[in-house]
Amino acid sequence: MRSLDPAPGEIGDIEEPASSSPASPFSPPPQKARIHPVPEDSIIADAIRFNRACSEAPDSFTVAPLLCLAGRLLTPGCYWHFAGIKYPNLFNFVVGPPGIRKSTSFGLAEQLAKHVLPESALHEGSASDSALFERFEAEPHMLQIEDEGNTLLEYWNRQGVGKELASRYLKLYDGKSWSQTFRNQANSNGGAHRRIARATLSFALGGTPNTAKFAGINNASGLRRRFGYYVALRTARRIAWPEAPAAIDSLAEAFQDLSKLSGVFRMSDEARLLWAEIHAQFSDALESITSFDAVAEAKQAALSEAASRTVKLAGIFEAARWAKTKEGDGLTIRDETLQIAFEHQKACLDAADEMETIGRRAAIEEQADVILAGIRTDSRFSSGDDWHTLTRSELTSKFANNSGRAGSLTVRQLYDEIVPNLITRGLCRRGEKVGRLERYLFAAETTGEL
Repeated sequence: MRSLDPAPGEIGDIEEPASSSPASPFSPPPQKARIHPVPEDSIIADAIRFNRACSEAPDSFTVAPLLCLAGRLLTPGCYWHFAGIKYPNLFNFVVGPPGIRKSTSFGLAEQLAKHVLPESALHEGSASDSALFERFEAEPHMLQIEDEGNTLLEYWNRQGVGKELASRYLKLYDGKSWSQTFRNQANSNGGAHRRIARATLSFALGGTPNTAKFAGINNASGLRRRFGYYVALRTARRIAWPEAPAAIDSLAEAFQDLSKLSGVFRMSDEARLLWAEIHAQFSDALESITSFDAVAEAKQAALSEAASRTVKLAGIFEAARWAKTKEGDGLTIRDETLQIAFEHQKACLDAADEMETIGRRAAIEEQADVILAGIRTDSRFSSGDDWHTLTRSELTSKFANNSGRAGSLTVRQLYDEIVPNLITRGLCRRGEKVGRLERYLFAAETTGEL
């Protein structure tokens, strides 16, 4: 399997433009945001660079709604034969605290959408199921961009019509048929039965961490499974005086080209070989989950949709590369495009994991410090000048060998929360894996945080 590290030259590796304004004691320092890679030779990358001049938000916050727009422009003309017809529409959730510039990052996608889509294809806010049906009856494939989604999610949490609407969004993601039979909603011919052959929604949603878990909403697990997550707690750059955005006409024209593509997505021979490895990785990760708590359930839900989302992302990325370079046919997925889609989806899964730990970080860090102290004081573990080396088996045996006992540290908590926390703080790093033997290196007392 080729490396999962982002390849050089991807948009996430581009250095952020330096700010000319002095550091302020009231502003948090810039944070290196999680990379959600996109192909450098694509109109998606062009749009990200375009938006950096006026948005302090991380690039991932700009990417999320742009991908939904691209998915809508490709739907219904382009699709996959993947357990039936699968359109490239996406659900993406941008998660961050208030004031992290979600609005400015969503603004570009909203402006482009108004240039390249008819007004009838743009939906916003909440509606009853019947009212929504009438909108989709006129335009079966729509785009919804909600940078402040908390109000919508509160509506979904209501009894009756709100919960019914939340369930409807599941089917709009899947591109299912939609029918209604109500006598008081008869069509012009007097028939009470009305049907939409296929209805899809491309949906970009912004919200805070406490709402992103869909707590209290019907079908919360199904909703979380369909969303890709983009999480950041700080802005990516400081812009003392944002310039007015440049004209977006040429960028809009490039995005409009996506709607000219039509046909079935397919993979090149090289991409098919890579896909077999990607699918195996997702399957192995899914089978490795043995816990039954809420966090494990959320991870399981996300992994069950990961392969499908990777396929959708690959189609969007290949089409976006074609729209910029006009190379290829825009429908045949190259292996390098599929690799980037895989890495992008892995970043979404990592972001979803991070979201689970927000609000519990202090407790996790405290527990991580206890684990590290136990390693440093145990003479059984080999130590070099600066690092203690443990195999995965040794680590599990010492700290998570009673996972079935109430209150005990579980294997999932150890490797999904504790170890990542120490890695982030520079107190742990992964050793070289030899066959099935995994090693972890933990900083000795004198090393300190990096």
